[in-house]
Amino acid sequence: MTDEKNAGAKAAGDIQAEEDLPEETKQVVSELRGRHKKIAVFYDEDFGLVVVAKQKGASAEANYQRFVNELQDPEVDKALAMKTYALACTVYPARDQAKRIFEDNPAFALKVAGRAQKLAGSGVKELGKA
Repeated sequence: MTDEKNAGAKAAGDIQAEEDLPEETKQVVSELRGRHKKIAVFYDEDFGLVVVAKQKGASAEANYQRFVNELQDPEVDKALAMKTYALACTVYPARDQAKRIFEDNPAFALKVAGRAQKLAGSGVKELGKA
């Protein structure tokens, strides 16, 4: 990267919001938002950009049902179920790279799965009591 391009970029540790991302990364986020509409964006100086999107259609329902069933099954490893759901909802980076990120950062996979649940509707607020 040239000094001119880098002049406006923040150090990775200083990135706190999407507007702080490097221009190339902002473009990736913009394209993904255009394609998926509802996304969650994560950035870490060690592994870079991770984007999770709200799933749609029959696969979204099937993935979420499988996830809930796995969480309720006493024989299933809950952390593995959450990592699997996080991977199903991650649209960037590619699946193999995302899998490595989640293996190296298992608590991050749990965070991503939680955010994916909110995108799937768990964050919808009730307006009042009936």
